[in-house]
Amino acid sequence: MKILVINNLLEKKHIDLIKTTADELGATVSFYNSEPDIPQSDFDADIIYGFAPSIVKTSKKLKWLCVPWAGVDSLMVPGYFANEDCLLTNAAGAYGVSIAEHMIAVAIVMLRRLNEF
Repeated sequence: MKILVINNLLEKKHIDLIKTTADELGATVSFYNSEPDIPQSDFDADIIYGFAPSIVKTSKKLKWLCVPWAGVDSLMVPGYFANEDCLLTNAAGAYGVSIAEHMIAVAIVMLRRLNEF
């Protein structure tokens, strides 16, 4: 099984954990910062975490696409995936607490007029 991780924000400890887990499962994992960095030889991936439209639209082997954001409506159109049976998952709900905390902080800043000092 071939896994691609397209994400330039991972810390080394996370990369190491992903590599260890992939090895234990007999999978190969490759890390890239963005889609243009991916060589043609990796266009036959089984799983992608991140986003690579050129692979999604051409690979009949892709089984699972996991995107690190919530809204996937633009991807849910007939014919977008070369493999119509590809599983699509997202990160809906993953950022709710962080966004709520940020909104409370911004409200306090505005209420106390901290941005004026």
